[in-house]
Amino acid sequence: MVIFTCIFVFLTVVLSGLCTIFLTFSLLSNEWETVTYKVEGVEELAKLKNHTLQWLPQELGRLEIPADQVDIESKLKTKKTVVVYLVPAFGGVNNLCPNITDAAKFLIKKDGYDFDECISYLSNEKILSRDSWLDRMRNLAMSCAMVCLILLTFSAPLGILGLFKKQISTIMVTGVMYILAGVFGIFNLVFMHFKRVKPDGFYTSTTLDHNLPEEYMKQRIFTVGWPPTAEWAGLILCLLASLFWLLLAKIYRFQILSPT
Repeated sequence: MVIFTCIFVFLTVVLSGLCTIFLTFSLLSNEWETVTYKVEGVEELAKLKNHTLQWLPQELGRLEIPADQVDIESKLKTKKTVVVYLVPAFGGVNNLCPNITDAAKFLIKKDGYDFDECISYLSNEKILSRDSWLDRMRNLAMSCAMVCLILLTFSAPLGILGLFKKQISTIMVTGVMYILAGVFGIFNLVFMHFKRVKPDGFYTSTTLDHNLPEEYMKQRIFTVGWPPTAEWAGLILCLLASLFWLLLAKIYRFQILSPT
């Protein structure tokens, strides 16, 4: 019985460690989605609208648009035109990062824009709330990810304490905490998926949308990366780990009631 218990404890700890690694790396990753543009669609649109288009490295587009076609409250003028950028980017649950070269950043700064650093969704300075659905889904996803990570952070030490002290109640609470972490992880996946399902899911609600006409935003391509798959794997491991913790509590209880 002792050998069986040791093997069960080992498997429980391994499952807990793996689910923590998978969920932590996926939730903190900046590769949930990649934002690019349909090159042919952008070129056709620029030709149709008589806009001057220049492609820079890494599919960064620079557009010169007549000033009367842009919101007059936020114009960066070059003579009688406004310069706007089609910025490729990659992002995660908490932020969005421009995917551009240092030389391009220097040129962009000359035109009055600042895309140097990743844009945190918690920042009020670089967030443009243009789509309430996107904002709501994004905020809910961040909240669920935060709760999931907090539960994972406290579950492991609590479980180890329960194993050393052989406290059945602590071990059971650990199992419940892993279940809750899995539930909030599932909610995070759902909210991350549904923030792009609406027809106006082409917004980023950040300064990357600044001055950019909606027609060009509709040419965006959102490509899903590896984190959702990794999170699914982590969630399966998390639910298995929670089951093992609860079974482990029953094993310890059986050993206490039947010491022989």
